[in-house]
Amino acid sequence: MKIKIFVTLLASSALTGCFDSDNKKNNPKFNPEKQTAIITNVDYSQGSQIALATVAQPRTLTDGFLPKNDSDYSVKTHGEYFYHIGHFGIDTIQKYHIDSPALGYYPNDGFVLRDTGETISSNPQDIAFVNSQTAIITFLGRTVAWVVNPEAKTFEEFKIRELDLSAYAFNDDGLPDLKSVKIINNRAFISMQQVDFDKAYSKEQAYVAVFDINTWEEIDATPEDTNDTKAIALTIRNPLSMQIVDDQIYLHGMDYSTYVGGLEVINPQTLKNTVIYRDNEETGRIYALQMISPNQGYVIDYVGWKNNSFKLMNINNQGVTFTPIEGYKNTALTTLSKDGQNNIWLGLSGEAASESKQERQPGVQVFTSSGELSGDVLTTKLNPASIVFLTKD
Repeated sequence: MKIKIFVTLLASSALTGCFDSDNKKNNPKFNPEKQTAIITNVDYSQGSQIALATVAQPRTLTDGFLPKNDSDYSVKTHGEYFYHIGHFGIDTIQKYHIDSPALGYYPNDGFVLRDTGETISSNPQDIAFVNSQTAIITFLGRTVAWVVNPEAKTFEEFKIRELDLSAYAFNDDGLPDLKSVKIINNRAFISMQQVDFDKAYSKEQAYVAVFDINTWEEIDATPEDTNDTKAIALTIRNPLSMQIVDDQIYLHGMDYSTYVGGLEVINPQTLKNTVIYRDNEETGRIYALQMISPNQGYVIDYVGWKNNSFKLMNINNQGVTFTPIEGYKNTALTTLSKDGQNNIWLGLSGEAASESKQERQPGVQVFTSSGELSGDVLTTKLNPASIVFLTKD
């Protein structure tokens, strides 16, 4: 029996117009035969590799691409290319065409995302594309984002300019922690986590800076404020991801030991932000989020290490409800994503057999947008860490 939990909505009535009465319909022109799921699967002791899965049914999966000894990798896509990003201590980016998933576009192992002479990890996090020749990369380990040319053949041509965010380096560690970046309405939105590593990883005031992608100037998103900063001050702490659904920007944040996260939405035209949900001990934390429409999404919550539950989230003018999905409660879940048909792809961590559980191989289970199982588990060699989709014309 499913359990429904009600949470008081913290948004003002002004948000009502952002929510549609019906879920977003699937694109009738979408052809699942042309879309591929790219799954980064990792194990901290074994490294990382890439699996490619078909979106069209019957789904098949081929694993073992791009094996690496390090585990801290993720993939982003643009057009028919995907970008393999090495994070902390790796600091690289390599580009691949989906038809040649082992043939790098950049020299050697890819461009090193450090300036000459840098020895401290830049820790790249995210990349967002203006077009095929212009993109923005964020870093946890520096006070600037980079504007780059993804089509460049040399590093000198790759890095175009820097976007200075040093004004937000408020913490003792001197870093604003640039996490996610999204582009909409000719503006780049860059989230800043503001984790103070010199104060026991405390989660401080988080921000979203906004840049004009035509002039590369920072936009004053809060002209009514008298402080010296221009960014949007978030209510939630430690934002982990951003996604755009129906021309609205959704951010979720979480802390493992305290309840300071939740779900917040930014209107990219007015630059106004509103809290949708604040996490708490009763209803839990949002560890991973995938919105389906402005009034529906799926979440993985976090109770403790390898103790997660998969839940349907519904949003309306009266509140937010979370409905746990039977069979996926209090288990080890890793990531969420959505394909072109609004199917939800859920990452499953491998689990050893115990008195209460059967042995489970790592893999991905797909659900329809209404939460019904769709096909068998796609087994991966290591635990899925992220899932992205690439559509080939």
